[in-house]
Amino acid sequence: MARPGRGQHPRRTRAGVARRLLSVVPGVRADRPAARRAVGAGDPRTRPRRRPRRPPARCAGRPVGAGGRAAHAGVPPGAHTPVVVGARAADRGSAQGDDPGVTAIGVDVGGTSVRAGVVDAHGSVLDTARGSTPSGEAELEDVICSTIETLRREHEVSAVGLAVAGFIGNDRRSVMFAPHLAWRAAPVADRIASRIGLPVVLEHDANAAALAEYHFGALRGARVGLLIAIGTGIGGALLIDGKLFRGAHGVAPELGHLRLMPGGRPCPCGKSGCWERYCSGTALSATAVDLLSRHPSSTLVREAARDSRALTGRKVAAAAREGDPVALLAMADLAKWLGEGLALVADVYDPELIVIAGGVSESGPLFLDDARDRYRAVVTGAGHRPLARLRIGHLGDDAGLVGAALACGLG
Repeated sequence: MARPGRGQHPRRTRAGVARRLLSVVPGVRADRPAARRAVGAGDPRTRPRRRPRRPPARCAGRPVGAGGRAAHAGVPPGAHTPVVVGARAADRGSAQGDDPGVTAIGVDVGGTSVRAGVVDAHGSVLDTARGSTPSGEAELEDVICSTIETLRREHEVSAVGLAVAGFIGNDRRSVMFAPHLAWRAAPVADRIASRIGLPVVLEHDANAAALAEYHFGALRGARVGLLIAIGTGIGGALLIDGKLFRGAHGVAPELGHLRLMPGGRPCPCGKSGCWERYCSGTALSATAVDLLSRHPSSTLVREAARDSRALTGRKVAAAAREGDPVALLAMADLAKWLGEGLALVADVYDPELIVIAGGVSESGPLFLDDARDRYRAVVTGAGHRPLARLRIGHLGDDAGLVGAALACGLG
């Protein structure tokens, strides 16, 4: 068999990939037949038909409570942990038909929402459930278990991966620190696993998104690829020859908390002037509020007058698309700081490709060209060195949960 050329990938057998990736899930041995059957490897009856990845269907969700199997997960029957579920209509047939294939649940635990999805071996999201992120540690784990159990009522799954915006231990069982979440030195994987009765593995949310984009999206084929996930804050992930760079203690690269403005805006991490305080959904909102006093004609003035906290980055982005002057200025400021940060990380890592992911990336046409120009202008050796290509991620909101499923042994 001819060896693949540069930029090509050898075909991976599902059994081989399952055995290789299952080794990251504690308590599951990939060389045992029972373990292979648990993810469908080696059983021709469970092999899904190959089909192209479809764009995610947008379906209205319906609210459900925390009863039913959520009680089995350790959630008290009377607890109020509302979850919204939204089936992917285009993919439902493969989830419930005669050939369901290998599936796992990926959970993207963000600063504002918990989003879970049933993911198949080809990266398609078959079903989703969502809940709001509470401030308390126990309440957060209740919501996570509720979203998982909501999906398990309809789908057989082999394992669960959690993509977390925080420092993940090298054992990928514990969250050491999470600026936007309640966990501190918390054995999250073991606690969730004991409640749901499935293997659980943790991954940094940006690492999870990078894995998904490498296998199924915009990072595919990159030898040195960097992913910048811009949402509530900024997460970063570095892939070298398809392998995640984690650093000595599992926390690298923590790009969102690089200090770009000493003495600047305070950050939940305890520092001030962090990159994500000027380039994120939260930053977009803060910048817009700062600008409103000088632009009383902005449509955002009325929104902020009712409650400035309700002026979210998503609302600012929507106003920018409508041509609101304050929203456009806030977006230009975000583009400037994105370019400054990209130049800094390019000086350190010299990637060939940088992918912008996360919720803010949906507004890429409003800021990406300006950010690229800024990056090209301020990077060290500007005009005398090759520069990284810059593009928007392909998987959108699905990247984190698809990557979480990959991290727990799906692929």
